[in-house]
Amino acid sequence: MHGLGPVETGADAPNGITDRTVVLGSAHDLPSPAAAEAHAATEEHRQVRAMIAPFRA
Repeated sequence: MHGLGPVETGADAPNGITDRTVVLGSAHDLPSPAAAEAHAATEEHRQVRAMIAPFRA
């Protein structure tokens, strides 16, 4: 699971741009598709998805 998006920082870069690209990700070594499905049902997975969602809009 990953997300990528611009974040307004208010700080000028040398080129005058004030937003920065942020990459969010979550990786797990899951031994099977069943384990991946079980992880997708966890609160941790829900929280990571909620953090990434605004960057996809």
